[in-house]
Amino acid sequence: MRELLEKERELLSVFRKYLPYEKGYVLSVMETRLKEISHLSISSVKELIPEIDSYTNFQKANFLRYLAFLKAIYEYERELKRLEYEERDMRLAQLKDERLLNIARALKKESKRGRKPQKRLKLERLKGEILRLRQEGLGVNLIAKYLWHTHRLKVSKPYLWKILKVWESRDGGATTSSTRRTRSYHST
Repeated sequence: MRELLEKERELLSVFRKYLPYEKGYVLSVMETRLKEISHLSISSVKELIPEIDSYTNFQKANFLRYLAFLKAIYEYERELKRLEYEERDMRLAQLKDERLLNIARALKKESKRGRKPQKRLKLERLKGEILRLRQEGLGVNLIAKYLWHTHRLKVSKPYLWKILKVWESRDGGATTSSTRRTRSYHST
């Protein structure tokens, strides 16, 4: 009990920190500890606090209740540390287990794959829009302005020119006539 009184400030800070989560646990442990220490005589309590002679029975009961409260917090803190230690050991064991690592990697890849189709679909729509504008005869400058005004995409003209070449070569030259027109337009 003397140890509890020496650690009183630390224990109260632990209780304040975890009070919203574990108040019920601490109070239930406090009740069991109170039953255990309620049989203490005045002389044993007097060893802890010399001023106990002037205490009434009500004050003694409150003091014992407070001691039980501190004991409950102390036990809770020890339990918390034990759980943290065991959890740390469990994490290390999981990290050593190659099968769990492989499962985690596979799940991570699956989650990435789940996001890619949406991005790919958006990019395909954007690509189709750019190629449509190109077929309508718009040049790189106007396409870049269009992308900025409609999608807030800032694309440099050399980069846009480069990707248009790649896309048009993949499409089989469907827009070669408009490409020639635009090239001659830009060269003048």
